[in-house]
Amino acid sequence: MNGAGGQAPVLVATGKQAFDWSTGARKDQRIAEVVDKVPGDGTRECVVLMDHYTLGNGSNVGRAASLHGAMDKVLNEK
Repeated sequence: MNGAGGQAPVLVATGKQAFDWSTGARKDQRIAEVVDKVPGDGTRECVVLMDHYTLGNGSNVGRAASLHGAMDKVLNEK
């Protein structure tokens, strides 16, 4: 966070399980604790969900659209 002016980075979780692990939505909190510890406190609040690439048609176009949607969500919240 030092290089970002104290602002926590936005992490994009690819898939619901990765999102749940990163945000602490699961009983096992180990990954969420690391997410907060390494980049900085509050980082788990900056995780956004991107649909897993195997959903839908699984094409590059679908993956790009999913990533674009995740980025739009972050930009619209700021």
